[in-house]
Amino acid sequence: MTRTAAVLRGGAWDVAGFAVAGFALALLEALAYHRIAPTGADRAAFAYYLTSQAPLAAVLFPPPVRPDTAAGYVQMMAFAPLAVLFASWAVASAVSFITSRARPRDFIGRLAAFAISVLIATVAACAGAALGIASGGEPVNVAGVIGAGVMLVVFAIACYAICILVAQLTPEPAIVTTGVMLALFFLNSLSRVFAQLSYARWISPFRYFDLSAPLPPGGRFDLGGFAMLIAIAVAGSALAVLRSRTEVTTRINASKTFESSSARLLDIPVGRDLYLRRRAFAAWSLAAVVLGAFLAAAARSSIQPLLLLPPQLPGIHQLIAGMYTLLLGRMWFDVTLLLFAALAIVFVSRWSAEVSDGRLATVLSAPYSRATVVVERVAALSTATAVLAAMSGLAVLLTSRGAGMSVDVLRLVDACLMLLMFATVVGAAGSLFAAWVPQAATALTGVFVLAGYLDDQVGGSLGWPGWLQSLSPFNLVREPLLVGIDGRRLALMVALAVVGLASSILLMQRRDVGLADLRKVANPVQRR
Repeated sequence: MTRTAAVLRGGAWDVAGFAVAGFALALLEALAYHRIAPTGADRAAFAYYLTSQAPLAAVLFPPPVRPDTAAGYVQMMAFAPLAVLFASWAVASAVSFITSRARPRDFIGRLAAFAISVLIATVAACAGAALGIASGGEPVNVAGVIGAGVMLVVFAIACYAICILVAQLTPEPAIVTTGVMLALFFLNSLSRVFAQLSYARWISPFRYFDLSAPLPPGGRFDLGGFAMLIAIAVAGSALAVLRSRTEVTTRINASKTFESSSARLLDIPVGRDLYLRRRAFAAWSLAAVVLGAFLAAAARSSIQPLLLLPPQLPGIHQLIAGMYTLLLGRMWFDVTLLLFAALAIVFVSRWSAEVSDGRLATVLSAPYSRATVVVERVAALSTATAVLAAMSGLAVLLTSRGAGMSVDVLRLVDACLMLLMFATVVGAAGSLFAAWVPQAATALTGVFVLAGYLDDQVGGSLGWPGWLQSLSPFNLVREPLLVGIDGRRLALMVALAVVGLASSILLMQRRDVGLADLRKVANPVQRR
């Protein structure tokens, strides 16, 4: 119990951040729905629109259930993204536990702390959903709200059990665990496009979460899917406990050397950061290529009915090219945008860890420019993003041409550039938080990304000021595959990145290095 309380205190910022995110996401999506569809006729028309757009968003969202109600809209637009958000939380929490050199017997306390944290955040999300639905005069299905919350909690615990088990089985827990969760997510989501994957999606916990949609009127609570999530959570936790008792759970840095490295990349400012994380960078590169190829193939598969039409029809080629470009934007670009947001948050979490383990104190205590530290951090993120965007774009181009589809190369380059700028803006904001409140930098960066997403999704519906909407990085990228790059939006993204970078430098200049910080370096293995 003491260990659980200690973990909860240490993760208070994360719990608060996810609770606020869940409450705001559910509440604002419901309020936006009431503004978009205030009457019965409006709701019927909006439901038809959402149903017709479902194939375009199949990679991110399951098909809508009762989209003519606010509860159905919140189920799709709030609780489905929250499942992805909580799965990311499970990955981060599990990797943090494995790499923290905690004792094996602390696992039960850590699992209990994560379950309590998820429960708190889920209660906040359910409260936001209930308030938002009721604000438009729609009756609140209390049983549905509770069912949606229960499914979210059990799903998150099941993901945590998978992550904590996988993290113990590899010397690179962050890379492998993230890769496993991404594979499970896309195995389920891509099965909505490729029927061949439906035979394997049963291994994904996302599949069992999608089987239930209890929030809307007449919604379903799938007992089989609920039981499977319980089974995954129990089995994964039991295997993780067994594994932790048979051998030391952490293998990171098991063998150490104090000899200087001969790698020449360590002498290059940006190269050394990427070299130290070369395995993670290689994994992200592979994921970018594979995902780009799969999503391009999914876009092509979605327009198969158009390809069956007689090619002699007037304008058919332009129609096919336009629809394929639209689907690439909805599938490849939007999904890659979210992945790059996750990549930026991963970088920010590493910058925050450099404070807790004393590495930053070592650098700042040496005759080394503090401004260079900040610039090198963001430059490493931008370089990694540029490489990943180029590889993903190349995979899309080659896959499209191999399938006989035409792609505007210049527009594809524009899209890759906007992906780079998006990640740089998020990284600059994360750099600001890391220099200001490093212990909360990861949570605050996640809140920044979510706020930008909500600003873009519901800002117009809720009548937010135009200048506020223009600050959202999601709004600024604006479908480059269809319309290219807007010079004003690009200039604004550059300005936001420069402001974040300059503010980070100013805050880093004022940062003190105390004796306690240097002791972390002298004694890196600290018992908790």
